Amino acid sequence: MKIYMSVDMEGATGIVRSEQVRNSDVEYGYGRAMQTHDLLAAIEGAFDGGAEEIIVNDAHDRMINLSPESMPGSEGRLRIISGNPKQLGMMEGMRGHPRR
Repeated sequence: MKIYMSVDMEGATGIVRSEQVRNSDVEYGYGRAMQTHDLLAAIEGAFDGGAEEIIVNDAHDRMINLSPESMPGSEGRLRIISGNPKQLGMMEGMRGHPRR
């Protein structure tokens, strides 16, 4: 089973203020930490549930919010798509769509 996750910061645990999701604000570090916390829980659950491969698209704002060193090694079973521009934006990396 392959899993695709497109992650955005709004809606993450504890995100209640716009300052938490803007990279120019002091609270942005908290937003990044909470987004990562939720993503790691989803990754763990997916692998525990039988996922063989997970593709994660960092889809918030500039799309450089996830820290690769905070992601599990997962023996090459986890791929992070980061950076901007992305032809398909929040859906970049979705299976069946061409990539640049």
